[in-house]
Formats: sequence, structure tokens, C-alpha cells
Amino acid sequence: MKYLEHLSLEEFWTRTLQEVDHVHAQAEQTERELSATERNALLQSLASLRHDGPLADSAEDHICRVETILAEAVYRETTGFRGVFDGHDDPDHGAVGTVRAVPVLSEQGHVLEDMLQDFRMIAAMRAALSARIIAILYKVDCIWKNIELIWIFMVWINNCICGCFKADRLPEIRNGQRDIWHQHQPG
Repeated sequence: MKYLEHLSLEEFWTRTLQEVDHVHAQAEQTERELSATERNALLQSLASLRHDGPLADSAEDHICRVETILAEAVYRETTGFRGVFDGHDDPDHGAVGTVRAVPVLSEQGHVLEDMLQDFRMIAAMRAALSARIIAILYKVDCIWKNIELIWIFMVWINNCICGCFKADRLPEIRNGQRDIWHQHQPG
């Protein structure tokens, strides 16, 4: 995921759509792992993500639906649990860490788990892509607000110095900013 930070926005968008295509292709081959109803719902949601894009208004619903279907299918394919040590061996204190219960999956469960992990990667990419776009829009909005304020200030200064601008000759700007114009007209 770290290398995605260095991609341009266009490359990042393309990579996200390629991942959606990859998971869609995997889902088309899941005839044994999913019921017909689940497979149909999964393919419809993935097709919507492919068609509308991962940032569309309906994308969050489709992402939740796909993740729920896959997580439930993985759970059904769990045959048991085994303990796995998560920690390190300390020379003074011995083994330091915890034992986690990791599911033991059937062969079909492994296929579904791989698909679920790939889809969670898409969800993470979508969140990162959304954050980058919001940051860009925020920067543009800040720049635009500064330009508007500078324009108003320049018009006000010009009016104060030479009195040659009148409010009715200005281009249409927001009402609040026009009020600022009227408040500072020399009388």
C-alpha cells in the first residue's frame, strides 16, 4: 500500500479500477464457493463498482455488501481454529506476546479469504483515493477563497484611491462579499 502514495492521482485511480476488475474476474470463477444468490449479488455489486467507479455515491453500499458476503462465506468455510503465537522470544523473560486464534479454512475458504483480502485492499485504496481528492479540493477551495478576498480588497483599495468603481459595475460575486463592498464605499 505504501507505494500507492507515490502514484499520481490518475495512476492511483487506474490502479484502483484494475483491482476492482481483478476481484470481479475472481468472483466470476466462484461457482463452487458461493451460492447462486450470493454470487449474483456479489457480481452485481462489483459490476456497479466497475461501472460507476469506487467513489460514486452508491459505492459505499456496494463495498459493504461485497465485504459482508465474502466474510460470511469465509466464516462458513472455517473448519476450526488453531493457536498462533504473535510475539518474540526475549532472552530474559522467554516468549513475550499473545496466542491468537487463527481460523483453519477449507480449500474453498482459502479462495474466498484471498478474494476478501484483495477486496479489503480495494476498500483501503478507495479510502486513500478519497482522502487525496478531498485534500486537493480543500487546497483549491482555499486558493479560490484567497483569490476572492484579494479581488475584493483590490476593488476596495481602488475605490478608496480613485473612486472610479461603482458596485453596479462589479461582476457578480457572493452576497456576503458584495455586502463588504457596500460597507467600505467612501462616502
